[in-house]
Amino acid sequence: ADPATDDYLAGINLFGFDSLDHNSAEVGYRTHPAARGQGIMREAMSLLLGQAFRPEADGGYGLDRVSLDAGDGNIGSQAVARTSGFVETGRDRACYLRSDGRVVDLLRFDLLADEWRSMHQLPLS
Repeated sequence: ADPATDDYLAGINLFGFDSLDHNSAEVGYRTHPAARGQGIMREAMSLLLGQAFRPEADGGYGLDRVSLDAGDGNIGSQAVARTSGFVETGRDRACYLRSDGRVVDLLRFDLLADEWRSMHQLPLS
């Protein structure tokens, strides 16, 4: 929320902790159209990933991997993923229903804890 007005700016969350993917979770996020392009989500993603990859003994989740999906054509979400260090790992064809009624491909991304630590010059586990 905006600290001055309390207006909604963006939301981000981790989910799927108990999925089939070992020691992983998925991140989902959305930025209000009026708040896009201000770096809000990149900052939020950095904070979230720090918590996701921080060892449990230090109060984090101790994850090994975080994944996310973005619809083909959603340049903003893809940019957040890439600038946060995520790597595009695949594409599910014609499976994502957009709010405008079109069905597009879904791009898959992930980031490993060791990649995150390397990007932030932290000791690798």
